[in-house]
Amino acid sequence: MNSAAAQVPEANGYIDNSAAREAHSPWRFALLVITVAIGLYGWTVDFPMEFDDATYLTNNPLIVDSSSFGSVLNIREFVQAPVKQGMDPDLAVNFVLRPIAYLTFKLNWLADGFHPRWYRVFNVVTHAANSLLVMLMLQLVMRKVGVDHRLTTNVPRCAALLFLAHPLATESVTYIAQRFTSLGAFFYLGTCAVWFSEFKYRRSVAVAMTVAAMLVNETAATLPLMLLLSEVLLLGKRWKAALRETWPLLLTLPLIPSLVLWLAWGKAGGVLSLSAGLNITNAIDAPMSHYAWLVTQITVVAAYIGKILLPIGLNLDPGWPEFDDLLQPKVLGSAVVLVALIASSLAWFWRRQQSLSARFAVFSTVWFFAIIFISSGLVPLPDNMAEHRTYLPSVGLLVIVAWVLCRSSIALTEDCRSGSYSLLLAIGLLVGCLSILTLRRNYDWRSSPSLWADTVEKSPQNVRAWCNLGVAQAEAGRSQAALASLRRAVEIEPRHYNSQMNLIIVLNLLGRHQEALAHIQSVAKISNAIVSSPDVVSEYASAHFRLGRGDTAKVIYDKILAALPNHRPSHIGLALCHAESGDRQRALHHFDAASQIAPLPPEHQKLVAELKQVRTIAGR
Repeated sequence: MNSAAAQVPEANGYIDNSAAREAHSPWRFALLVITVAIGLYGWTVDFPMEFDDATYLTNNPLIVDSSSFGSVLNIREFVQAPVKQGMDPDLAVNFVLRPIAYLTFKLNWLADGFHPRWYRVFNVVTHAANSLLVMLMLQLVMRKVGVDHRLTTNVPRCAALLFLAHPLATESVTYIAQRFTSLGAFFYLGTCAVWFSEFKYRRSVAVAMTVAAMLVNETAATLPLMLLLSEVLLLGKRWKAALRETWPLLLTLPLIPSLVLWLAWGKAGGVLSLSAGLNITNAIDAPMSHYAWLVTQITVVAAYIGKILLPIGLNLDPGWPEFDDLLQPKVLGSAVVLVALIASSLAWFWRRQQSLSARFAVFSTVWFFAIIFISSGLVPLPDNMAEHRTYLPSVGLLVIVAWVLCRSSIALTEDCRSGSYSLLLAIGLLVGCLSILTLRRNYDWRSSPSLWADTVEKSPQNVRAWCNLGVAQAEAGRSQAALASLRRAVEIEPRHYNSQMNLIIVLNLLGRHQEALAHIQSVAKISNAIVSSPDVVSEYASAHFRLGRGDTAKVIYDKILAALPNHRPSHIGLALCHAESGDRQRALHHFDAASQIAPLPPEHQKLVAELKQVRTIAGR
């Protein structure tokens, strides 16, 4: 198989001068991409941060702490730090595996704190750049292979526009924390573009960019293998020649597995365990077996394909069910879809190995399945399904769609101009529809209550979604609505800690302190673990304080702080108790301790100022 032989069935000896002229106008297309990106996402830059933005950004001490990047070297202490602080242990794992992404978050924070605007501007620019890289990557490889120049111009641009406008991308652009996927795609696609170029030092640059991609997102583990496959499948080289060409890239393959094992070693206190490495991202409270994960992901990947081809009903937190039996109807149906897609692609390739269409179809299919396997097959993750995981894999399927559209327009007529017009109309309609869906999806992200209201509408049995809706409503000052949402959450799952915790908080915020105490007693009958947690005990003390039982509240707060000296809610509660009883010195001491952990809210800052003013006057 060689590129010269592959040109014959595609070119048909036809020269399209208009297409050649269009090939010389990359800047106009780049301007179009930038304009569309701004139109789709520019209005979202001041939308509030959502969901995991709090976990991985605003409440993440690793972002603020200047020593975080150096502290990684002491891995055993570093991975245990979040647990000791009562935070999500995944913070340390995520930080070690994705340091370049965190470096960009750190730069954003240094520039403008946690204001969402410049975080999202970065994301929008990255998405626009990725769309242009899709075009560039495809143009370079298609020219290298010798594809009909009409396809070399039209397929890359069509694929880039489909990728740019697709609503599945909102979770990697509007959702700030998922910069992990968009920035990882930037280095992945950029590496491919460099590799297919004629740049003198392309191999050295590609190796450096591959390492960078691997330090942003684990999907880059597939990058060296995809480039090896492209040498064989697209460029027509034999395996030995392809291995000689790509060996520097293949040397990077151990990087991500080594980081995972290093993390597992640190978490296990210096004991190396392959099992711990394979479960490094598994849910802690309810770990999933690898078999159940693989069976479940059969249904998830089939659903991803459906959402790429028909992107409706997008959902931030679908609460996808777990499956553990291959014979379940949904699993069997999904397996049939996946096998049919893979088999049809391979059969086409087997019958027409010299056809560029068949070779690109196989490569694009492998692109989708290989990249999605990292998040949907390799290791269990806390959430069965997350739409942002399709961001880079979707390029493979969108290239197939673009190829079919462009080949069909050429086949429809021998008149190039008519074919071009029909193609422009088809692409325009498709991109227009995708853009409308993206704008509509971004509208859901305009506020926390609207986003979670959309989520519970689509997943009415999702306890986490109802809990998050209740929290969002409470923060928006809609306490009664929050109470109803949180009651719905605990009705679905009485043992869900966050729902019970936030329900107690809202009852206290509404001044229904007796009801809060009664609810804590009722929860004790269901789960002693919930009512004995420091946060719930702190709310229990707060209810007593608000009912005029300050001495009782002080005793409870003191017990919490004896066990957890850095428990911020207890420091604030105890400060309020001492302020109420007139002990200003102790009140200021506990307010200061709380502010060392995180900034005080405005009402407490005002009280601190009043206490300091009173102490100053008394001193005079």
